[in-house]
Amino acid sequence: MNKVQSKLTHFELEVVSAAGELAMSISLARSVGQIFGLLYIASEPLSIDDLCWRLEMSKGNVSINLRVLEAWDAVEKIWVRGSRRAHYKAVRDLKRIALQRIEQGGRRRVDLALAKISRMESLSRSRNDRRDKAAVERVREFKAFLKSVKKGLKLLPKLESFLASPLLAGVLRGSDR
Repeated sequence: MNKVQSKLTHFELEVVSAAGELAMSISLARSVGQIFGLLYIASEPLSIDDLCWRLEMSKGNVSINLRVLEAWDAVEKIWVRGSRRAHYKAVRDLKRIALQRIEQGGRRRVDLALAKISRMESLSRSRNDRRDKAAVERVREFKAFLKSVKKGLKLLPKLESFLASPLLAGVLRGSDR
């Protein structure tokens, strides 16, 4: 990363590095975090070529990871007057991005677990073994729990507006006193 140092200010380098490490800590590609980090602090939208040059990443890597960030609604494609290239800027609403990612990722994982539980239930009905009775009951309890989690995940997007509400801000300010 020595070459990157000369293409980024010291501050940019620190942000890009921290964003990459944060991404890795939550099981994302380091480059996703680095790209988002640079776009987040950039004073103007950057093109793919700008990102490649400044981060010393291949065009393919940058392009793929920008698509990931676009799918998450974490970056916006911007058309810059006088340029044929698409430029990108980071969405600044980190709370919305995080809540959306948690909701989508959680929903996907819960759906996978529910599908596995359905297969287990089918298996238990076909076998009808008395020894499995307690285990089957626990699986049903777990299924009920997962359905509750799924309902709770649907509320996460609504949590964003609640967290931004003046009422909550007033309550939180009152608790500081």
